[in-house]
Amino acid sequence: MANTTISDAYLGVQAMTAPQLFSANSFTGNNTGAHITGGDYVLERSIFHNNAIGLILNGPGKWVQLESCSFSSNSGVGLQSQQAKTHVFCCDFSHNSLGIKAIKGQLKLAKNAGNSFKYNTVGVSFQGLEKLELHQGHNTFNQQVLFDITGSFAPSASISYNGSYHYLYADNTSFSKVNSNHITIGKDTVYLLYTSSQPPSALLCPAKGVKKSGDNNWSRSDTIPELAAFPNPGNEWVELVFSPTSTAAELMVINPQGEQILFEHLPIGAHRKQLNIPGSTGLYIIRLIDGKRMAQLRWLKLD
Repeated sequence: MANTTISDAYLGVQAMTAPQLFSANSFTGNNTGAHITGGDYVLERSIFHNNAIGLILNGPGKWVQLESCSFSSNSGVGLQSQQAKTHVFCCDFSHNSLGIKAIKGQLKLAKNAGNSFKYNTVGVSFQGLEKLELHQGHNTFNQQVLFDITGSFAPSASISYNGSYHYLYADNTSFSKVNSNHITIGKDTVYLLYTSSQPPSALLCPAKGVKKSGDNNWSRSDTIPELAAFPNPGNEWVELVFSPTSTAAELMVINPQGEQILFEHLPIGAHRKQLNIPGSTGLYIIRLIDGKRMAQLRWLKLD
């Protein structure tokens, strides 16, 4: 599903299995914009505006990645995840009652996520969550009415404990104010730590918003040089095609855990490269740096 606009519906889209493509769609004025069940897919560059609930994601157990989406003026919830493992990056949440509401499952706002939360009643709310990742998130929380983040973890959640208190690392994230977070596990407070923290980088998400999709079998960047991967999704082998490099370019692959697993130098004039990418299923980042130019895409590895 791509380049589609749905408005003034009770339920815009209901998908009982994971979509192969979900890009550059717009949902406005619906009771629920979209309700999707399943995992191991990318949802990108879509707008959810002025709905009661923008988007509902149902698990269980597999990752869903949201990239460069906008959730604004939703009267109830912008993004609601239920028993899902949700990775959110380069997304905007503004003027919603709840920006994100997570019920059980996992929520990842870490490793250069670059999300922004502005003027929501609550930025992130969760209940019974198994895991919340904020470390090196580069997220920005600005002028929420009540809380930037509030919620309770499941009793079985693995939360660091130093003998005195529970804590989560939240480096490189900007919060509205000192007491803007209220997080608990059982009756205990979970504190956010900012060791060696730096201000969020403004360079992580250079282009947000809707973009028209091209060939559905290719995943394209929006920077120069163009970078495409085929097939996407795929298994271990992937063919990359890009504009001829003007320098000794650098090619790297980052796995779903945020670890760099491949790094190669490409000669001047290179324009194709075949890679064998080992590792688990999930969403990988493939990045090409050619002098001052950078292109990257998300590649979904299947079983």
